[in-house]
Amino acid sequence: MATNPIGLAAHGSVPALTLTRINTGNFGAKYLDLANGYAIDIQHSNPSDLGVKKETHYVRLTETKNVTLPSGSVVKQSAFISISATIPPNGWTLAQKVELVASLYTLMGDADFGTTDFISYVV
Repeated sequence: MATNPIGLAAHGSVPALTLTRINTGNFGAKYLDLANGYAIDIQHSNPSDLGVKKETHYVRLTETKNVTLPSGSVVKQSAFISISATIPPNGWTLAQKVELVASLYTLMGDADFGTTDFISYVV
């Protein structure tokens, strides 16, 4: 089980967060930082795919805030980013699974294709 609470350092306009576990299930949990409007959802599963089991791990970070629309009205809106990893249980060691997920983080920070390109429709 993950640490409770989960602390995240400030990053740009995102403040430092302290996300406290509010519920937990058999294969997941939800964490909230109500003061700043953030949530983390973590889920794990091991479904059968044509008789071959695959591990699926999912994490989602959500930011909810009041937004002023062009009309001038203020509404609550949410944005989220999620990562999902689906890996067969055989053929990958734990270290190789960790390295595969870490490679995605490397891609997002890469000078040739990074986070700005990702959210700017660059293909």
